[in-house]
Amino acid sequence: MKILENKVSIITGASRGLGKVTATLFAQEGARVVLAARTRQDIEQIAAGLVSQGYAAVTFPCDVSDPLQIEALANFAIHTYGHFDVWVNNAGVAGPYGATLDLTPEQFLSVLRTNMFGVYYGSSMAMRHFLPRKSGKLINILAQAQRSRLPTRMPTVRPKPGSGFLRSHWQPKPKTAGWASSRFSPA
Repeated sequence: MKILENKVSIITGASRGLGKVTATLFAQEGARVVLAARTRQDIEQIAAGLVSQGYAAVTFPCDVSDPLQIEALANFAIHTYGHFDVWVNNAGVAGPYGATLDLTPEQFLSVLRTNMFGVYYGSSMAMRHFLPRKSGKLINILAQAQRSRLPTRMPTVRPKPGSGFLRSHWQPKPKTAGWASSRFSPA
């Protein structure tokens, strides 16, 4: 039996990079994957490739900065598969670049909406599903460059570690509630 056999996994930011790789590996390990990203064409192409190889994959276009779209994503997975077992918060934006003083408040907030609030919305939705079931796995992907000093990437790099804060502040604690949370920071 494969490690994720018959598990339903929602992966945000699945259109490229680590999200695409995660979706592919999860499918190869037996998961039924729900690929979510803003670009419908990209996730549909990835899902079609997975389905052509005999894996179970569906898509749902979603902007994680919108809590209503996050709720619709969860409802889609539940409608399609009856539940979900894994939620991967991978979506993130990399720009704008420049000195913090040169960024407009709207530019700064647009990054926070995706990289921090998006993680909160996804984590919150997943926990509302996992807690009553006493089962589930929440995975938050942190920024690749979070350990580096990159003065021209401040709004991109700093919010993602804040998502690690969310991991340790959900109630009730994982051991008593039957769910688990992980965070991963690419090297």
